[in-house]
Amino acid sequence: FLSSCRKMEDDTPELCALSVPLEGQLAINGSWVSSSIMVFAGPASCKPLEVSDKSYLEWPYKTGRPTKVPQAIYEINIFHRWSGVERQLINEGHGVFCELQKASENGSITVDQLLRISRHYRAVIHVCVLKLREEDAGNQSSLYERQNNKAEMFVLMEMLWHLCEIVFLAALPAGYFVGELIDWVCWHSNHADKLLASISGHHSPDTDCESYWTLVYALVLEGRFQETRELLMKHSAHRNNTCDGFVSMDELLRCVPMNKEGWSHQELQQYWQVWWREVNQRRNTGTFARFQELQLLSQLLTGDEKAFQVLKERYPMSCPYWYHMLVGKLLFCYPTIISSDYELLHVAESCQAEYNACSPFDTTLITALKGNVVELLAAVSSKVNHWWFAAHLTDLMNHAGLLQESHYEYGSGLQEFLMLEYGSSLMDHESLWEIGAQYLSTCSNKLVHCTVCYCVVYNNDKGTSVTPTGAYPANK
Repeated sequence: FLSSCRKMEDDTPELCALSVPLEGQLAINGSWVSSSIMVFAGPASCKPLEVSDKSYLEWPYKTGRPTKVPQAIYEINIFHRWSGVERQLINEGHGVFCELQKASENGSITVDQLLRISRHYRAVIHVCVLKLREEDAGNQSSLYERQNNKAEMFVLMEMLWHLCEIVFLAALPAGYFVGELIDWVCWHSNHADKLLASISGHHSPDTDCESYWTLVYALVLEGRFQETRELLMKHSAHRNNTCDGFVSMDELLRCVPMNKEGWSHQELQQYWQVWWREVNQRRNTGTFARFQELQLLSQLLTGDEKAFQVLKERYPMSCPYWYHMLVGKLLFCYPTIISSDYELLHVAESCQAEYNACSPFDTTLITALKGNVVELLAAVSSKVNHWWFAAHLTDLMNHAGLLQESHYEYGSGLQEFLMLEYGSSLMDHESLWEIGAQYLSTCSNKLVHCTVCYCVVYNNDKGTSVTPTGAYPANK
């Protein structure tokens, strides 16, 4: 049973389930949730993920009559062999966690302090990504694929944390929100940079490279207008002065009204309206008619929905993922949008549907864009196979005042529950238990007592630290 669960952990780091038949109609059912297995007795034909955990389960016996059977659920914590990178994540993350707790003791925390702490957490994750990639660069052993998968997990963790920072903590005004989303995509995706590097050495990239226009559109969708202008200047028609459309497009891209001067919402909207009218006027007079690629580019700049469909079909690598399409549509259709606007979720879900992106990571990104912090943390807890992420993100959101007390059967709140889970996962480790004890010290006395009763004691130091007379706080 446990070996099957470990195999599931390797193959699918999301919610998994299995059923081990016993005698008759009974079975041991289990669901893998993060680093634990929830085990309970039930019928051999039942689906563990559909079983209610409200203490009763119904199924027919041989007589055919439905019978209520008491349902007990047991949690099994699987010992995790922390790798060197994961231990680095735990130790450095603990330092940022202590910094946040110390800042909160001095009174209310400002938005700037929260953003600084959040960026520290992201930096910790990013260092782990770089270290794993460095190890993978010279690793051709059988562990290469496993290490690469772990690096990908850290990349997705960093990307999700960054999005949560933008949506929940930054409180950005109109214009700046789209700019931060653009920076988010550019930071975590380098497909445009790879295309740019592949054609940078060509004198006539429009004739030498098939990906020329793909790169033009990719740069535009990411709001990189200066680089787009430089690329258009290299087109043979522009260099030979045989098409005025390139000069006109260069003028338009130079005047895109990005909010960098502190304009108000109304001023920014007015500037965009004026700019859109100018683009439409030049297109309607046939300025870009000679090159259908310029015509398509002008339609994208005015937020033409059909143009985005054509772009996805003809130049799929210009927006390989749905969130590339998302930031492009927001930039040219809703440049003044903010995180609380309904259009944000509507556009995000439509882009996700266009790409048929239904992975747990994609759905979690959509949950983050909804702006419901409790729903987001619930999704993170079940889909991210690491208590570190859920515990620290929840603690940060709690200090930001975004969490209301949510009471559970075994926790006084969501933040306390996740701290208990994360701290408990560290208590059984020979060298990380002291860090785990500090996380547990933020929980209530009763919960800590129940956890300490089941922790493994390796030496006298640990034994005295978890007793009221030792180094562990007496009131905990």
